[in-house]
Amino acid sequence: MRLAKVNGENYVAWLSVKQNVSRATAERYLAQQILNSYRYKDLKSMKILMVDFEAYFADSRYLPHLRTCIAKLDEKLMANKRNASIKFFNEGNHIKSIYEIIKRYRGKVVYLAIWGTWCGPCKVELSYTSQLKDKFNNKDIVFIYLDMDDDDKEDEWRNFVWISNLQVLHIRMNNEHIQRIWAELLPTGDGLRGLYPSYFIFDKNGILIKEKAKRPSDQQLLYTQLEKHL
Repeated sequence: MRLAKVNGENYVAWLSVKQNVSRATAERYLAQQILNSYRYKDLKSMKILMVDFEAYFADSRYLPHLRTCIAKLDEKLMANKRNASIKFFNEGNHIKSIYEIIKRYRGKVVYLAIWGTWCGPCKVELSYTSQLKDKFNNKDIVFIYLDMDDDDKEDEWRNFVWISNLQVLHIRMNNEHIQRIWAELLPTGDGLRGLYPSYFIFDKNGILIKEKAKRPSDQQLLYTQLEKHL
C-alpha cells in the first residue's frame, strides 16, 4: 500500500510481473505500461516506470520511443505553465460553498465539471474540452473544472492540467472537503453523489438549473442545453 501510494499501482503490478514472467514478456509489459501512462498524460508514472525500464532493459529497442514520449510531455508541461488561459483557484479546501465561486460570474452561464485525475472516464471527457471551448468562444459562458484528489496529489494534478492544456478555471478539493459541495449540489442524493465525472449548469443569475447535465462527449446534446440559457 505504501509503494502504491508513492509510486502508483502500475509500479506495484510491475514488481509482480517482473518476478513471474520471462524477461522478454516483462520488457513488453513494462513498455506497454509506460505507453499507457503516456496516453493518460501521467508523467510521474512514466518517469517512475522508466527508471526500472532503463535499469533492466538498457539495450531495449523500445527505449528511443519511450524517451521521446516522455520528452513530449515534458515539453507540453513547460510550455503550458506559461499559458494564462489555464487558471487555478488556490486553497480549494477552504471553499465552504460552490456559490462562493459561481457568484463571481454573475451574468454568465457556468458549466461545472466534477472529476478526478484517477478517473479514466473523466480523462476521456477532458479530451473534448478544446472542442467545447471552441464551440462557445466569445459567448457568456464559464467552464469550471472541480477536481477531487488527495492533498498530496496537488503537483500531479497541476501538471496533468498543464500537459493537457485545459484552458478553464481549475479547483482541487480533497475527498473530505468536496463532500459539502456534493451535498449542496445534490441535497437529496438520488444516488448520484460521488459519481465521477458529473456535470452541472448554472444560469446567468447563478441558479443551478441542470443537475445532470450532458457530458462534453455528448457534443450537440450538451451544446443545446447550454445555448438554451445563453
